[in-house]
Amino acid sequence: MSTYIHTPSANPSAPTVILLPGVNCGAWFFEDSLAYLLPHFNVLRINNPGVDGAPLKEIYSVKDLARKTLDIMDELGLEEGYVIGHSMGGFHAQHLALLAPKRVKYLVLISTGYGQPHTAKDLLVLAKHAGKTWQKFNRDVMTDPETALKVVFGTNFVENHYSAYQKFIQLRTEHYPGKTASALHLAMGGSFSSWGKLYQVTTPTLVIHGEDDSLITLEHGEAMAKQLRHAFLWKQEGVGHFPTLEEPTTYTRIVDFLLGNPVGQPVKPAAPHNLQESWTWMAEKVKGFFHG
Repeated sequence: MSTYIHTPSANPSAPTVILLPGVNCGAWFFEDSLAYLLPHFNVLRINNPGVDGAPLKEIYSVKDLARKTLDIMDELGLEEGYVIGHSMGGFHAQHLALLAPKRVKYLVLISTGYGQPHTAKDLLVLAKHAGKTWQKFNRDVMTDPETALKVVFGTNFVENHYSAYQKFIQLRTEHYPGKTASALHLAMGGSFSSWGKLYQVTTPTLVIHGEDDSLITLEHGEAMAKQLRHAFLWKQEGVGHFPTLEEPTTYTRIVDFLLGNPVGQPVKPAAPHNLQESWTWMAEKVKGFFHG
C-alpha cells in the first residue's frame, strides 16, 4: 500500500473527491463510499501516516498532512477537489481549505470541530460518558477495542447492527498502524486548532454531526459551523461519531450536496473569536483536567 489510493471514475471528465480519514484510519475507512461516489467522481483516498505502509517521515502536524495532500494533488495533476474529512480528517480538510482555498471546491466535514480550545472540553464529556479518564479510555481502546469503542457510537447502533460494528472493529484491527503512529495521530489531533481562522473559509461546506457523538460533541460541531462563512448543518438523531456507518443515507446525501443540491440547514455565521482569550481558557481547562 502507499500514501493514497486513486480510483478513476468511468467518466473521464469527472471531478475528484478527496477522502481524509481520522485517527488510526486510512483509505479502508471509506471503502463503502465507492459505490456512491464513483458514478459521479474520481476518488482519492488518503492513508494517514503509518496506515498500510504510508510513511511517518516529515509528518508532525495536521498542517503537514494538508501539505502532503497538496503534493499528491500536484502529482496527479489535480487543480481542485471536493474534500470530505472525518474527525481528524476534518481538521486535515480545514487546513487544506485554509492553505489552498482555490483548490477546494466543496467541503464536507463529518464528526469534527475546530479543535482546541473545545477539544479539552470534549475530553471531559467523553470521560464522563465512558466512566473513565481519557488516558484509561485510550489504553482500553488498544487492548480491547470491541468493548471500549462502543461508547462513541450512537445509543442503539451497536445493539441493533452488531455485525456491522464487528466488521468495523475487524478492519480497524487489521489496518492498525502501531503504537508510534497512533500516538502521532492523537498528538496531531489534540494540538490542532482552527479557532479564529475559519472565517477565512468561503467554500460551501456541509457539516454532518451525530447528536450522540461523545468524542467530538455536537456542541463543538455546531460552534465550528458558525465560524464558517457558507455552512450547512445536518444533525443526525441517535448517531454517534461514525455517521457513514450509522446512518444509511449519509453517502447518498453527501453526493447530493457535492452535485449542488441542498442538504442540511443553513448556518448563520458568528463573529470571529478572540484567539488570546481562547488559548487562555484552553490552558486552564487542560491544567485542571490533568492536575485537578
